[in-house]
Amino acid sequence: SSSADIGIKSLRQLSEEYSKEYDKKLAKKADGKAMGIITGFDLFDSRIGLFPDELTSIVASTSVGKSAFAQNIAINAAYFGAQVLYYSLEMNDQSVMDRFISMRTNKDNTCFRKASADKSVVQFGLNELKPIEEKFFYIFKPASTYHDVVSSATNQKRSHGLDLLVIDHLHYFRTPKGENSVIFYSEVTAAFHELAGRLHCSVLLLAQVNREVKNNVNKIPTMSNIRGSGGIEEGSDNILILHRDSDFTDQAMVRYDKCRNGAKGDIFFHFDGKTTTFREEENQLKKLFFIPIFYGKRRFA
Repeated sequence: SSSADIGIKSLRQLSEEYSKEYDKKLAKKADGKAMGIITGFDLFDSRIGLFPDELTSIVASTSVGKSAFAQNIAINAAYFGAQVLYYSLEMNDQSVMDRFISMRTNKDNTCFRKASADKSVVQFGLNELKPIEEKFFYIFKPASTYHDVVSSATNQKRSHGLDLLVIDHLHYFRTPKGENSVIFYSEVTAAFHELAGRLHCSVLLLAQVNREVKNNVNKIPTMSNIRGSGGIEEGSDNILILHRDSDFTDQAMVRYDKCRNGAKGDIFFHFDGKTTTFREEENQLKKLFFIPIFYGKRRFA
């Protein structure tokens, strides 16, 4: 069969395609458009970024705020024009709307859960979300298989377009009886990486760390702490580690431990637990004093 039949391309073909794609990027840049997904976090976008065809994994311990961080990214991306699908195996529709209304009104989300907020406040939040009503889509399906996610994302791409797919989260997919969990999670991660390329979208995959993280210096997770880490580390283009020193601190750190097209580093955030809102700290250099880059004795403040 010909080289075209089996996908082999000459360097000439690659060069021609690259040149055309680069022209598209230049035109996009000239129009003031971003190269990847705009998350609303300037440092995050400039140092890491979410790009089509890439799988980015966000890993964290429980109750650190990984779902909240992903929801901040997803909502912001929709406001900046991205078509977003958030696939949750954990949080139901009403709970996620409590959070979204809280973000837009700057009110404690518990007042919406308990219906102690005036309806006018709720209506204000709903009006704030109107600009992204056809940009952001949500699925809550707790008993999903990863094949369900692939199917839903494929249909969403066909019907509404898809720039960003968020999957919350990896370790809610149940390992089939008798199957090795490490092999299973490797298979799932590989499937989502393939999905990103096939749908030409960015995939954001949330994942849990194991309990051994408690033995780490300063309890900051590393890639080896990801449950079923081998295949996840290999299958992800980028791996971001989200850390807070405790449930009570308002300082958070995102360590990009693997960045396929960039260097490693840290970005510091302020986290408002009442509204589950993240914002980048203005003075990043000051924060470097507190963070144990070499895992020394100084604690994360």
